[in-house]
Order: sequence, then structure tokens, then C-alpha cells
Amino acid sequence: QYTGCDISKTGIERARQKYPGAQFILTEPGLENIQHIRPDFILSRDVILHQTDPFEFLKKVCSIARNGVFLRLRTRDVGSTVLDVEQSCQLNYGLWAPYIIMNCDELVTFLCGLKLCSKIWLLKNYMVLGGYHGRYLPKDCYLEETGTAESGMFIEIEHGCSKPEVKIEERKEGFSVPLYARLVKRLIQYTKGLGSQRVWW
Repeated sequence: QYTGCDISKTGIERARQKYPGAQFILTEPGLENIQHIRPDFILSRDVILHQTDPFEFLKKVCSIARNGVFLRLRTRDVGSTVLDVEQSCQLNYGLWAPYIIMNCDELVTFLCGLKLCSKIWLLKNYMVLGGYHGRYLPKDCYLEETGTAESGMFIEIEHGCSKPEVKIEERKEGFSVPLYARLVKRLIQYTKGLGSQRVWW
């Protein structure tokens, strides 16, 4: 069983029209109204980068999921995460939204500190993120040497684990998307079978 969640009322209404048999929940940034669901897996695609506090969002989804979290996010190898939304933002439909690029080392260190995960797998598709699609980003994100990337991440949940296995790889776009889809499918089927509870953003 899949459950879809979004903060957009319009998005939820369209989803219900397209998939009338599925469950959809209108949520809010704090995610308080979905914590009771306790899904086996959470898939969050391009959500964390638009949060004013992506680390807090990451903590919440990891605490809600029973077995694992899949994320698509934006990462950088060089330079700290810039949380100032005046410097890290994107123009969407005439409005400025946060566009946060997370430093890989800070990301892994934060996850280890939560003591909630046994495995962290990060696949990076390197590209310069500054200067495209209405983004207004720190100047070093316009440089190739900063190592910005569209990245996919899998976090295996295990409460109390302080030393997770960490695997970081580079994958080009042509390979990362099929791999990401296969990884999601196989891990869910292997862990809980076809009847597992999932939440998708």
C-alpha cells in the first residue's frame, strides 16, 4: 500500500483525480500529521532541498520510517552547506523558494549523530548547479571544482547504530535513474515483500 503526501492542496487534489484508489494526505512542513503512519519506507524526491532546515527534515523522515528512506537531493563536495535562503534559493512560479545544496561530509556526520541508521548509500551525478532554472546560489556553486551534484541517497534505518556503513559513488545520469528505481524496488521487496507500507513525497 502506497500513501502520497504533499503540502500543496492543488497537488493532492490532482493526485486523487488521477489515482482515485490511492491514499493521499495533505501535510505541512512539520510532518506532524503523518507521524502515526509509521511507513516501512519513505521516498522523498526533490523535497529536502526546498526546506528552510533540511537537516531537521532529514531527522524527521528518518525517525518516521521503519526500515529505510530514499531521497533525491543536491550535494556539494567542497564548501559548507549554506542555509541562508537569501543566498540559496530558486525562482518558482514567481516566488522565491529555498534551494539548499548539502555538503556531503556534513550530511554523513549528521546522519551518524542521529544513531538511527546502519547504512548510508549516496550516488552522485555531478553537474554545475548554479546558473540554471532560476537558481540563485552561492558563487562557488557556479564552479565545477565545488563538486555539486544531483544525488540519490538510501538510508537504512536501525535505531541505536552509531557507526553506519557508508558508501559514496559517482553515477552518471543515464545509469543513476534506472539503478535508483531498481534499488527502491528490490530493497522494498526483499525487506517486506509486496505488502509493505510506503509513503511517497
